Amino acid sequence: MDFESILEEVGDFGKYQKSLLFKFMVPTTLASAFYVLNVIFMVASPDHWCYVPELSSLNFTEDEVRKISIPKLPDGTFSKCTMYAHNYTALAAEYKATGKFPEFRPSGKIIPRRPVQKCNHGWVYQKDWYEETIVSQWDLVCDKNYLPSLVLTLANAGSVLGTFLFSAVADKQGRKTAFLANIVVAVVSGVLSILSPTFAVFAILRTVTGSTVPANFQLPYIITVEQVGSRQRSFLVCISWLLWTLGACCLAMVAYISRHWTTLGLLTTLPFGAFLAYKSYLKQSPRFLMTQARCEEAADVIEKIAKINGCKIPSELLPKLKKISENVKSNDVSATNESMLDLFKYPQLRKKLFVVTLNWTAIAVAYFGLTLNVTNLGKNDFLNFFLLSAVELPAFPLALLMMEKVGRRWSNTVFVLFTGVACLVPSFLTKDMGTSAIAASMMGKFGSAAAFMVTYQQAAELYPTSVRAFGMGIGSVVSSLAVICMPYVCYLSVYNKAIPFLMIGALCVSAGLTAPLVPETLNRRLPQTVQDSEEFGTGNGCLPCCSSSDQIKDEEEVVDSTNI
Repeated sequence: MDFESILEEVGDFGKYQKSLLFKFMVPTTLASAFYVLNVIFMVASPDHWCYVPELSSLNFTEDEVRKISIPKLPDGTFSKCTMYAHNYTALAAEYKATGKFPEFRPSGKIIPRRPVQKCNHGWVYQKDWYEETIVSQWDLVCDKNYLPSLVLTLANAGSVLGTFLFSAVADKQGRKTAFLANIVVAVVSGVLSILSPTFAVFAILRTVTGSTVPANFQLPYIITVEQVGSRQRSFLVCISWLLWTLGACCLAMVAYISRHWTTLGLLTTLPFGAFLAYKSYLKQSPRFLMTQARCEEAADVIEKIAKINGCKIPSELLPKLKKISENVKSNDVSATNESMLDLFKYPQLRKKLFVVTLNWTAIAVAYFGLTLNVTNLGKNDFLNFFLLSAVELPAFPLALLMMEKVGRRWSNTVFVLFTGVACLVPSFLTKDMGTSAIAASMMGKFGSAAAFMVTYQQAAELYPTSVRAFGMGIGSVVSSLAVICMPYVCYLSVYNKAIPFLMIGALCVSAGLTAPLVPETLNRRLPQTVQDSEEFGTGNGCLPCCSSSDQIKDEEEVVDSTNI
């Protein structure tokens, strides 16, 4: 008797679980995308040029002012940080008296090689797409143009710390408590950051906001998945990612309508406060209660689930739960005989750790790097963001299909290499990363989204039970640390738009070439101990036809990554 058997008796996907899915997981996951990704539009840098107050009083269009006062760069665009060094007061007075500038030739072209200087009266920001962002509010351009990337880096650093913090709260105080605490911190820090009087205060508060990001997305899924049967978990993984993607698509439309960073921030943050109403709706996860030896409370929750689902309450429920709880504790004690050092001690396990972590890091860098780079693609940021989000929708069902038909190893290899090639090819074939950059981003986002699902499932199946949490924890931490650097990788696009694509593509191709080095796990008996892991897959070739028949596993032996 295990917990899955009890859950089947009371209904593992009945009225209670469906209510939890549609009333809780769907709205919170959709809203999570709004809250997590809104900062991308907040830190966007509108086109800008030096402000010349003397010319602003004249009846000139913006284009005419730039032709008079702003030098052109070799690529034909106007300079963003320099202006012609002239006495504009005298020029304006002469124009009012004579109706022309001495710097103009009869053809209307400006005389070249005039002296230039830095902007000394601030900047003018184009408002075709944005009414205002933090860049235009605090003039984070030219010598300060690295500061928007700093905000994203601090937010990513905060997410690493928040992963440990809210995971600890969830494991000690319960998933429900962690979720409610996360909502409070998210709303308070999010609203205060929007009301920040200075950039420094804003950056600090966005670090706090970033700490809520991982749990913001993960906790609704965990709360739901812990109360459904094992057969529905892969379905919920796909649903969770699809909801995230739909939320991202809707965010592009909300950002397009609002145009102002404070309006966008409030629209995507304040509604989170309504989720505190779930305090009376949510019940503590019975799985969590059993890990804390709170079997009486777990029994009460299970009885309520059975009543809502219209099922009978299992006989001798409390004694069964106590026995399951004792077995879990004894397994935890035996697992302590294995340690994280075993991941590095044994050669086969060490190879799996290296390959899985490298691929995990590569796809995380690609997925989040391409998302952050969307405002560097030019043209319409909102349309670009929508396209990069929408392209994920077919990626998740395709990943599920290929995992079951082709296997984990070759699915991961194909998707990671596809992402790398998609980013590399346009970088070498075209000098102007215009439309090709958008196409590369869309294909790369498609491949990395699909690879994310495959790699997570593959990692859970490759590691033996005793060190599975350690192995997956290493992959998560290393990839998170790599993602911290991505805002500054994207920042390099100010020098050449191809640089982020080259770096992402090179990493993904390198990782994809190592992906076939690990054994296939589809329809195989999976390793339970370190010794099993050393022997697992050593006699198999790279192709499915080369696998030995004794590796085929029973259906009940499949490791589900969501049950780790």
